[in-house]
Amino acid sequence: MPFRRLVSARIYLLSLAEAGIVTACYIAATFFFFPIDASIYLQYENGGQHIALVALTFVVATYLFDFYKQIHVRSPLVLTLQLAHLIGIMLIIQAAFSYIDRELIPSQPVVLMGSALSLVALIGWRIFARPALWNSMGGHRVLMVGWGAAAELLAEAFRDQPALGMELVGYVGDEPGPPEVPLLGDLSDLRRIVADLHLDRIIVSTDDRRVLRTLFDIRSSGMNVQSAGDIYEAIFGRV
Repeated sequence: MPFRRLVSARIYLLSLAEAGIVTACYIAATFFFFPIDASIYLQYENGGQHIALVALTFVVATYLFDFYKQIHVRSPLVLTLQLAHLIGIMLIIQAAFSYIDRELIPSQPVVLMGSALSLVALIGWRIFARPALWNSMGGHRVLMVGWGAAAELLAEAFRDQPALGMELVGYVGDEPGPPEVPLLGDLSDLRRIVADLHLDRIIVSTDDRRVLRTLFDIRSSGMNVQSAGDIYEAIFGRV
Protein backbone atom coordinates (compact mmCIF):
# COMPACT_ATOMS: atom_id res chain seq x y z
CA MET A 1 0.00 0.00 0.00
CA PRO A 2 1.41 3.46 -0.83
CA PHE A 3 2.77 5.37 2.14
CA ARG A 4 0.32 8.28 1.87
CA ARG A 5 -2.75 6.02 1.79
CA LEU A 6 -1.45 3.83 4.61
CA VAL A 7 -0.99 6.72 7.04
CA SER A 8 -4.14 8.54 5.96
CA ALA A 9 -6.34 5.46 6.38
CA ARG A 10 -5.36 5.05 10.03
CA ILE A 11 -5.75 8.72 10.87
CA TYR A 12 -9.03 9.09 9.01
CA LEU A 13 -10.47 6.11 10.87
CA LEU A 14 -9.80 7.78 14.23
CA SER A 15 -11.07 11.12 12.93
CA LEU A 16 -14.34 9.54 11.83
CA ALA A 17 -14.67 8.20 15.36
CA GLU A 18 -14.45 11.80 16.60
CA ALA A 19 -17.22 12.81 14.20
CA GLY A 20 -19.25 9.99 15.75
CA ILE A 21 -18.57 11.40 19.22
CA VAL A 22 -19.84 14.82 18.16
CA THR A 23 -22.94 13.20 16.66
CA ALA A 24 -23.60 11.27 19.86
CA CYS A 25 -23.25 14.43 21.97
CA TYR A 26 -25.77 16.32 19.85
CA ILE A 27 -28.19 13.41 19.95
CA ALA A 28 -27.83 13.30 23.75
CA ALA A 29 -28.57 17.05 23.89
CA THR A 30 -31.65 16.51 21.74
CA PHE A 31 -33.01 13.85 24.09
CA PHE A 32 -32.22 16.06 27.08
CA PHE A 33 -34.28 19.00 25.84
CA PHE A 34 -36.97 17.03 24.01
CA PRO A 35 -37.22 13.67 25.79
CA ILE A 36 -40.64 12.86 24.34
CA ASP A 37 -40.35 14.21 20.80
CA ALA A 38 -36.65 13.53 20.18
CA SER A 39 -37.19 10.30 18.24
CA ILE A 40 -39.82 11.91 16.03
CA TYR A 41 -37.58 14.92 15.44
CA LEU A 42 -34.58 12.78 14.51
CA GLN A 43 -36.45 10.41 12.21
CA TYR A 44 -39.21 12.46 10.61
CA GLU A 45 -38.29 16.14 10.97
CA ASN A 46 -34.79 16.08 9.45
CA GLY A 47 -33.17 16.12 12.86
CA GLY A 48 -30.73 13.38 11.84
CA GLN A 49 -29.68 15.39 8.79
CA HIS A 50 -29.19 18.50 10.92
CA ILE A 51 -26.87 16.67 13.30
CA ALA A 52 -25.04 15.00 10.40
CA LEU A 53 -24.37 18.48 9.02
CA VAL A 54 -22.92 19.48 12.40
CA ALA A 55 -20.60 16.45 12.33
CA LEU A 56 -19.57 17.37 8.79
CA THR A 57 -18.63 20.89 9.90
CA PHE A 58 -16.44 19.35 12.60
CA VAL A 59 -14.67 17.12 10.08
CA VAL A 60 -14.09 20.09 7.77
CA ALA A 61 -12.74 22.22 10.63
CA THR A 62 -10.30 19.51 11.78
CA TYR A 63 -9.08 19.10 8.22
CA LEU A 64 -8.59 22.82 7.61
CA PHE A 65 -6.44 23.19 10.73
CA ASP A 66 -4.63 19.82 10.34
CA PHE A 67 -5.93 18.89 13.78
CA TYR A 68 -6.81 15.37 12.64
CA LYS A 69 -3.09 14.53 12.29
CA GLN A 70 -2.30 15.18 15.95
CA ILE A 71 -2.21 11.87 17.80
CA HIS A 72 -0.37 12.30 21.10
CA VAL A 73 -1.27 15.10 23.51
CA ARG A 74 1.71 17.09 24.73
CA SER A 75 -0.24 19.69 26.70
CA PRO A 76 -3.82 19.26 27.98
CA LEU A 77 -4.15 23.05 28.13
CA VAL A 78 -3.14 23.49 24.48
CA LEU A 79 -5.46 20.65 23.53
CA THR A 80 -8.39 22.31 25.33
CA LEU A 81 -7.70 25.61 23.59
CA GLN A 82 -7.46 23.91 20.20
CA LEU A 83 -10.72 22.05 20.72
CA ALA A 84 -12.44 25.20 21.93
CA HIS A 85 -11.22 26.88 18.75
CA LEU A 86 -12.66 24.06 16.65
CA ILE A 87 -15.99 24.20 18.48
CA GLY A 88 -16.04 27.96 17.89
CA ILE A 89 -15.49 27.40 14.18
CA MET A 90 -18.36 24.92 14.20
CA LEU A 91 -20.64 27.46 15.86
CA ILE A 92 -19.68 30.12 13.32
CA ILE A 93 -20.45 27.76 10.44
CA GLN A 94 -23.77 26.80 11.98
CA ALA A 95 -24.60 30.48 12.46
CA ALA A 96 -23.93 30.99 8.75
CA PHE A 97 -26.25 28.11 7.90
CA SER A 98 -28.88 29.56 10.22
CA TYR A 99 -28.62 32.89 8.42
CA ILE A 100 -29.31 31.09 5.13
CA ASP A 101 -32.10 28.90 6.50
CA ARG A 102 -32.97 28.36 10.17
CA GLU A 103 -34.22 24.87 9.32
CA LEU A 104 -30.69 23.69 8.48
CA ILE A 105 -29.48 23.44 12.09
CA PRO A 106 -30.84 22.08 15.40
CA SER A 107 -32.45 24.39 17.91
CA GLN A 108 -30.20 26.81 19.79
CA PRO A 109 -30.34 24.94 23.16
CA VAL A 110 -29.34 21.70 21.42
CA VAL A 111 -26.47 23.43 19.61
CA LEU A 112 -25.09 24.98 22.79
CA MET A 113 -25.40 21.87 24.94
CA GLY A 114 -24.21 19.57 22.15
CA SER A 115 -21.14 21.75 21.63
CA ALA A 116 -20.36 21.78 25.35
CA LEU A 117 -20.73 18.00 25.60
CA SER A 118 -18.58 17.58 22.50
CA LEU A 119 -15.82 19.69 24.02
CA VAL A 120 -15.73 17.61 27.21
CA ALA A 121 -16.00 14.27 25.40
CA LEU A 122 -13.32 15.13 22.85
CA ILE A 123 -10.88 16.24 25.55
CA GLY A 124 -11.22 12.82 27.21
CA TRP A 125 -11.01 11.05 23.87
CA ARG A 126 -7.91 12.96 22.78
CA ILE A 127 -6.06 12.50 26.06
CA PHE A 128 -6.86 8.86 26.81
CA ALA A 129 -8.61 6.88 24.06
CA ARG A 130 -7.13 8.13 20.79
CA PRO A 131 -3.42 7.66 21.72
CA ALA A 132 -4.18 4.25 23.23
CA LEU A 133 -5.99 3.09 20.09
CA TRP A 134 -3.20 4.43 17.89
CA ASN A 135 -0.57 2.60 19.91
CA SER A 136 -2.63 -0.60 19.85
CA MET A 137 -2.54 -0.51 16.05
CA GLY A 138 1.24 -0.76 16.24
CA GLY A 139 3.77 1.17 14.22
CA HIS A 140 4.95 -0.15 10.87
CA ARG A 141 8.44 -1.55 11.29
CA VAL A 142 10.82 0.08 8.84
CA LEU A 143 14.36 -0.84 7.80
CA MET A 144 16.57 1.74 6.11
CA VAL A 145 18.99 0.43 3.47
CA GLY A 146 21.88 2.86 3.22
CA TRP A 147 22.21 6.17 4.98
CA GLY A 148 22.28 9.73 3.68
CA ALA A 149 20.65 13.13 3.94
CA ALA A 150 17.20 11.83 2.94
CA ALA A 151 17.45 8.95 5.40
CA GLU A 152 18.38 11.33 8.20
CA LEU A 153 15.41 13.61 7.49
CA LEU A 154 13.06 10.63 7.35
CA ALA A 155 14.40 9.29 10.65
CA GLU A 156 13.73 12.66 12.28
CA ALA A 157 10.21 12.74 10.80
CA PHE A 158 9.43 9.23 12.08
CA ARG A 159 10.66 10.22 15.55
CA ASP A 160 8.99 13.64 15.78
CA GLN A 161 5.69 12.85 14.03
CA PRO A 162 4.02 9.87 15.73
CA ALA A 163 1.04 10.29 13.39
CA LEU A 164 3.18 8.79 10.63
CA GLY A 165 3.04 5.47 12.47
CA MET A 166 6.56 4.43 11.42
CA GLU A 167 9.03 2.65 13.70
CA LEU A 168 12.59 2.71 12.38
CA VAL A 169 14.19 -0.49 13.64
CA GLY A 170 17.63 0.37 12.25
CA TYR A 171 19.61 0.60 9.05
CA VAL A 172 21.89 -1.55 6.92
CA GLY A 173 24.85 0.05 5.21
CA ASP A 174 28.49 0.89 5.10
CA GLU A 175 27.97 4.59 5.86
CA PRO A 176 28.15 5.91 9.44
CA GLY A 177 24.75 6.85 10.84
CA PRO A 178 23.54 8.60 13.99
CA PRO A 179 24.12 6.76 17.28
CA GLU A 180 20.38 6.64 18.07
CA VAL A 181 19.66 4.52 14.96
CA PRO A 182 21.06 0.97 15.29
CA LEU A 183 23.44 -0.27 12.59
CA LEU A 184 22.28 -3.84 11.96
CA GLY A 185 24.98 -4.85 9.49
CA ASP A 186 26.56 -4.02 6.17
CA LEU A 187 24.93 -4.30 2.75
CA SER A 188 26.21 -7.84 2.21
CA ASP A 189 24.11 -8.98 5.20
CA LEU A 190 20.87 -7.47 3.87
CA ARG A 191 19.13 -10.71 2.93
CA ARG A 192 19.87 -12.34 6.29
CA ILE A 193 18.81 -9.25 8.27
CA VAL A 194 15.51 -8.97 6.43
CA ALA A 195 14.83 -12.66 7.06
CA ASP A 196 15.47 -12.23 10.80
CA LEU A 197 13.29 -9.15 11.27
CA HIS A 198 9.51 -8.84 11.02
CA LEU A 199 9.39 -5.82 8.72
CA ASP A 200 6.53 -3.96 7.08
CA ARG A 201 8.58 -1.70 4.80
CA ILE A 202 12.08 -1.21 3.46
CA ILE A 203 13.26 2.26 2.49
CA VAL A 204 16.23 2.40 0.14
CA SER A 205 18.62 5.31 0.54
CA THR A 206 21.51 4.00 -1.53
CA ASP A 207 22.29 3.38 -5.19
CA ASP A 208 24.86 0.69 -4.46
CA ARG A 209 24.55 -1.90 -7.25
CA ARG A 210 25.47 -4.72 -4.86
CA VAL A 211 22.03 -4.71 -3.28
CA LEU A 212 19.84 -4.13 -6.35
CA ARG A 213 19.38 -7.84 -7.06
CA THR A 214 18.74 -8.61 -3.42
CA LEU A 215 16.17 -5.83 -3.15
CA PHE A 216 14.47 -7.05 -6.32
CA ASP A 217 14.16 -10.56 -4.86
CA ILE A 218 12.87 -9.17 -1.54
CA ARG A 219 10.28 -7.06 -3.32
CA SER A 220 9.21 -10.03 -5.44
CA SER A 221 8.51 -11.95 -2.25
CA GLY A 222 5.88 -9.38 -1.27
CA MET A 223 7.82 -6.92 0.89
CA ASN A 224 7.05 -3.24 0.40
CA VAL A 225 10.28 -1.67 -0.91
CA GLN A 226 10.36 2.07 -1.68
CA SER A 227 13.00 4.68 -2.32
CA ALA A 228 13.80 7.32 0.27
CA GLY A 229 13.00 9.97 -2.32
CA ASP A 230 9.43 8.72 -2.79
CA ILE A 231 8.79 8.60 0.97
CA TYR A 232 10.39 12.02 1.44
CA GLU A 233 8.10 13.51 -1.21
CA ALA A 234 5.03 11.87 0.34
CA ILE A 235 5.80 13.27 3.81
CA PHE A 236 7.18 16.71 3.03
CA GLY A 237 5.31 17.41 -0.20
CA ARG A 238 8.45 18.39 -2.12
CA VAL A 239 11.11 16.66 -4.19
